[in-house]
Amino acid sequence: MNVKTGYLTLLGALHLLFPMQPSYAQSMRPTLDSDAAQTIIEACKRKALENDWKMAIAIYDDRATLLAFLRMDGVKTGNVRIALLKAEAAASYGRPTKLWAERAEKNPAYLGLPAFPGFGGGEAIFASDGTLLGGVGVSGSSDSNDAACAQAGILAAELQFQTN
Repeated sequence: MNVKTGYLTLLGALHLLFPMQPSYAQSMRPTLDSDAAQTIIEACKRKALENDWKMAIAIYDDRATLLAFLRMDGVKTGNVRIALLKAEAAASYGRPTKLWAERAEKNPAYLGLPAFPGFGGGEAIFASDGTLLGGVGVSGSSDSNDAACAQAGILAAELQFQTN
């Protein structure tokens, strides 16, 4: 056995004895995965079907990147973009879009913010420890129905949304 082979053998043995661990932040921080996103979509879709609502449903992760999307049959094209904006705003700002809409009533300058839809139906998604996981945006009915649909999805995934 030459020195190089011996060195590589030693490194391999050390790797078995001391496997590399992911960093603390990577292993401990909750994230929104595709299974949870699909659970949110399916529960929101069920609520929409029960109420004869036609919805566009978008899920963004905590980096405001699209994770899942559903356009139910009969949804207008404009509602697709609105759902995407609501989800992006909720994920980016960590607040329900209804709060931003209320602020915009008092100060219309809020309507100029990036990814700002100006109406309810976007909900930030939180883990049980309060970590922001992303956002869901729903469009196709009234603001309150859109929000109810989003909240039903979040609860079905055993996650949380901001209640105040």
